[in-house]
Amino acid sequence: MNFALSIANPLTGLDAVVHHGQLEGWGQPAFPDPTLLYVRGFNAQTNSYIYAVNQRFGETRAALSIPTAPFQATLEMRINIGPQYESQMGKMAERQAKPLGKPALDERMVKARYSGNFQQILSQLLQQKDSLGLTPTQIDSAGKLFAKFNVLSDSIFAPLSKFIVAAPRKGSDAEVGHKLMLAQQKVQLPAADLLDALRLLLTPAQIKKLRPPMSYQLDPGFIQFTREQAAKPPYFGF
Repeated sequence: MNFALSIANPLTGLDAVVHHGQLEGWGQPAFPDPTLLYVRGFNAQTNSYIYAVNQRFGETRAALSIPTAPFQATLEMRINIGPQYESQMGKMAERQAKPLGKPALDERMVKARYSGNFQQILSQLLQQKDSLGLTPTQIDSAGKLFAKFNVLSDSIFAPLSKFIVAAPRKGSDAEVGHKLMLAQQKVQLPAADLLDALRLLLTPAQIKKLRPPMSYQLDPGFIQFTREQAAKPPYFGF
């Protein structure tokens, strides 16, 4: 069960508290009064309309208008009905590692399933080396970056793979899922650092020539999103 409190336009709420309900327009959008003249009547003798000047012409004080952005406080409650999220992930991981009627994967194969996505980034880069015009120095530097990352990735996924292979087929879904989510969370920040280093390795002209999915993976917005995910605690559900 999760609870979430969201607040919209707190200035209007503060306005009501401070001024005891006599709103001064805090937090309200300012729309200038566009009407300069009002028609007050018609003079039949001169065949013309009679106008009065609008004293509030150009007025932007929201206190003189009806509030259009009220203060709102919303409390949300979410309940997950069904298996816990980590149990679902654990069950999927075990099914992939130990498919019914087929040979089970060994530790090396399980580890490759989770860490292999990062190796694909290097493969994609090398596939585009001619179109990008990568220099031997850039290729060598990229290889060193991935070698360093692989050492860290192995330290995260090797224990996980060993646990998944040794876990019983039934009854360990939640524990497998819990360890899997922790491992994925732990690798997020090093992955963001790797993508940042690769981006700095390439020239602006080379970055423009990147093909998907590398063009997305080396986008600053995606890298920043990866860092933000690394800063969040993993969600296990209740």
